[in-house]
Amino acid sequence: MSRLRENEIVFLAQTERPMPLTITVADPLAIRLQSEAVARNIPVEQFAAEVLQNAVRSDDRGDGWAIANQRRLAFIRKEFTLGLTAAEAAELQDLQWRADQHLASLDSQMLDDVTEMERAAAQTLDAPTP
Repeated sequence: MSRLRENEIVFLAQTERPMPLTITVADPLAIRLQSEAVARNIPVEQFAAEVLQNAVRSDDRGDGWAIANQRRLAFIRKEFTLGLTAAEAAELQDLQWRADQHLASLDSQMLDDVTEMERAAAQTLDAPTP
């Protein structure tokens, strides 16, 4: 198992030609990454590479949610510090609607998962005991 040194994670991307990359992270994130890697019994570098790959892959879906959400968050911060122009306020409203839609789709997926878990639990409880 690899040890974190001053919260730096050095790993090789899993590609044909590995690219060394060093990332410095804050203590809470370093602890979480280390804990998850230990729980999975894999090196922290491997876990960090998987997390980054999944993050990039999810943004590759083409919906641009991650970029739009970052812009939305920047507008929200600006709204409370400098204020927004009318155009920015309109864009923020549009981005907020998009966030609502994105979260609604996640809620729907979670509700489907809960329904499936309830069904499986009911089947287990109804099954005869040996």
